[in-house]
Amino acid sequence: MNKKMPRCSLKIFNADLKDLEQEGVINRKVFAEVPPKVEYSLTDYGKTLLPVIMVLRQWCAKRLLDFPELMKDNEELQHFMKVSTKTEDLSFLSDFNNRHIIS
Repeated sequence: MNKKMPRCSLKIFNADLKDLEQEGVINRKVFAEVPPKVEYSLTDYGKTLLPVIMVLRQWCAKRLLDFPELMKDNEELQHFMKVSTKTEDLSFLSDFNNRHIIS
């Protein structure tokens, strides 16, 4: 996962994962093999955040489509849009503001 966010330091990335694990949002499974392998998954509690994450993701996609200059020189945002537009039906964007209250 960290490879998809090159501007995030490994130290901060690992600290954030540790915090999410301690808060019960994610599970961490370590495999005893070489090279070391670790898998993360959402807990049941973490899955309750998915609707919030999806609304935020939709809002971000709409904002980036409305203001593409925000993606200039930002590899993470460019990657986000590339992945979002390939993996998700974006028809919701046409009436996004009618379905969600954003302040």
